[in-house]
Amino acid sequence: MKNILFIVLIYITFSSYCYASNGSLAAKGDLFFFGQGVEKNISKASSFYKKAKEAGEAINPFQDGVILLIEDVSFINNAFLPRNPIKALGLFKLAEIKGIKGARWGISSSYDHIANDLLKKSDYQGAFKVYEQSYLEGSANQTAIYTLAKLYHKGQGTVSNIPKAVELYLESDWVSSKSQLKSIIKTVSKNLKNKDQILSITILESFLMAVQKHPNKHNYQDLHDGVSIMLANILFSHKGQINEVLLIQSLKNVKTSQLKGTSVKLIQYMKNNNNSLK
Repeated sequence: MKNILFIVLIYITFSSYCYASNGSLAAKGDLFFFGQGVEKNISKASSFYKKAKEAGEAINPFQDGVILLIEDVSFINNAFLPRNPIKALGLFKLAEIKGIKGARWGISSSYDHIANDLLKKSDYQGAFKVYEQSYLEGSANQTAIYTLAKLYHKGQGTVSNIPKAVELYLESDWVSSKSQLKSIIKTVSKNLKNKDQILSITILESFLMAVQKHPNKHNYQDLHDGVSIMLANILFSHKGQINEVLLIQSLKNVKTSQLKGTSVKLIQYMKNNNNSLK
């Protein structure tokens, strides 16, 4: 049975490739874009879409958008065609309305290209608006959400908003997110000794709330445990108002062996001194 399924799969893949090879150039471009029967290669896909357009083939808005997004310098029928992510975005949105496969990728990538072009010009305000629009539309990819977090973190193009940056760093779950969060927590721990206690507590609590809902919370376990103990110390030193229900839940989820015993004692102490937590 497995051999029959394998043969059928090979036949379907080979047939689709032959169809594209013997059929339109645009169809062959689709095979390369979506990795159907060949290794996925967006540059090759764009090249075939461009050849199709030069040959006078009818191409759809998605394929036209890929040409404008990927090609740095193109010549269609001897006409100069520079890369144009803004125009590409419009084509991809049209493709989405028509239900064409790949449109969401195109929208997300177009926003990325537009924002990156603005960042290269140090236009942080413009880049922030693009990333924010992409995020609000649900089109932002992992790197876009991470970059939006950095803009909030550094106050570039917008007013600095560390609690929001914390949420977005966690949402992006990008390879550098954890190091950025460590930096924020380190700064917050220093500010606790100064006059920024209310903001510091807000940042730490927003981190714990976001981690509790995170699908990969285990990746941030050490930070979660350290922040939980830090907030408990603030509570017991009477240096600030703490969300005790959140803190209890966080202390229960402490996994670090060196802190586990401490968290159990802190939970018991809190319950003994607050009847509403029992």
